[in-house]
Amino acid sequence: MKAVIYVRSAKELQGVNTQFDICKTYIKENGWDLYGIYKDEGYSGLDDERPAYKELLEDAKLGEFDAIVISHSSKFSREQAKLLDVVSDLKKCGVKVVSARP
Repeated sequence: MKAVIYVRSAKELQGVNTQFDICKTYIKENGWDLYGIYKDEGYSGLDDERPAYKELLEDAKLGEFDAIVISHSSKFSREQAKLLDVVSDLKKCGVKVVSARP
């Protein structure tokens, strides 16, 4: 399975390396292939205009990968309703979103 990692932090250099390590470990433990990394530093999870986030969604719709691995759902979106909508849309494209931590 081709997987990508998405990491985000509202403040630059705040935990993105830790998020990356968590996601990379999850991918390795599941025997998946790491296909790419999308990183937004200095952006809130409430902001839908994050550059890497937008690119990630576009690439997902193009079928570039099979799964998006995040360290925690709050890194993908801070609004539960939006998160559910995006995950549902991605599922229709054949892409699953997996949180490495519950």
